[in-house]
Amino acid sequence: MAYDRLLARPALRWCPHIMFFHPERYVSHVVNTDEHGFRCGVGPRGEVNFSPSNLAGATEVNLLAGGSVVMGLGCTGDIATIPSILTCSGVGEAPWANMGGAYLCAGTHPLPANARPTARDPPYRPS
Repeated sequence: MAYDRLLARPALRWCPHIMFFHPERYVSHVVNTDEHGFRCGVGPRGEVNFSPSNLAGATEVNLLAGGSVVMGLGCTGDIATIPSILTCSGVGEAPWANMGGAYLCAGTHPLPANARPTARDPPYRPS
């Protein structure tokens, strides 16, 4: 249910060059996003809501970018995503930030019918 609400048409944002992206500041017991729509995770000291938007002051960080798998679509919680598991397991000395998006890899899986562009969506104009 949390993923259904996260990926519902009214919640998705149209972003040039990446199609649709997660809503900003989405909160649920399963999935949470930061002010840019990136999924939160667990930080190097176990802090919750660790995300790409709160890396200020970090001397080193690992970024894991990708689509649905990296984002953690279907995970039971933010702590169960690949970046959170890598951070908690100590792989590398720096924390892993989740730069995944459910629709970043267009064509890997079809958009739900309620997420396809409509006549009211702004037209895509390549730069």
